Amino acid sequence: MTSRRALLTTAALLPVAGCSTMESLLGMTPAQWATDLSLAAGWMPSIVAALAAMKVPQATLDQITQWSATIKADAAAVATATANVVVGTSSATYVQEAMQTLMAIATVVMPLFPVTAPLLPIVQAFLALVPELAAALGLTSATLNVATPPMTVEAARAILSQPH
Repeated sequence: MTSRRALLTTAALLPVAGCSTMESLLGMTPAQWATDLSLAAGWMPSIVAALAAMKVPQATLDQITQWSATIKADAAAVATATANVVVGTSSATYVQEAMQTLMAIATVVMPLFPVTAPLLPIVQAFLALVPELAAALGLTSATLNVATPPMTVEAARAILSQPH
C-alpha cells in the first residue's frame, strides 16, 4: 500500500510549470478546487463503510480513512488560499497532494469493488478530476501515467454532487 510519504515523494518529483497561476491556466478559482475536493472527500465515509461490509482488512480501511482526511485538509487549505494560487507555492502543493491521494484511493479501491458496485462510479469520478488537477499544475496525463478518465469533469462533478 502506498504511504503518504511515498505519495508526497512522487509528487515532488513531478515536473511543475513555472509561474503560471491555476486560474490563468484553467479559468478556475481555488474555490472550485476546494469544492471538487470536498465533494470527493464527502463520499469517503460511504466508500469506507462499503469496504468494511466487504470485510476488507482494517489496515486498508485505516489507510483510506487517512487519505480521506488528507483530501479534506487539502480542500480546506485551498479554500483559504488567495484568489491567485501560484504553481510551485504551498497552495499548489495542497492541490498536488490531493491529486496524488485521489489516484492512490482509486488504485486501492477500484479492484476491491465488483464492476456492478454502486460506488464504483464515485471512484471513477475521482479519476476524472485528476487530469484537470494535473493541467492546473502544468502536468499531463501522460506524465502521471493516468488513463483517459471514464467521464468528463462535468459528469464527475454531477456524480459527486449526488446525495450520499
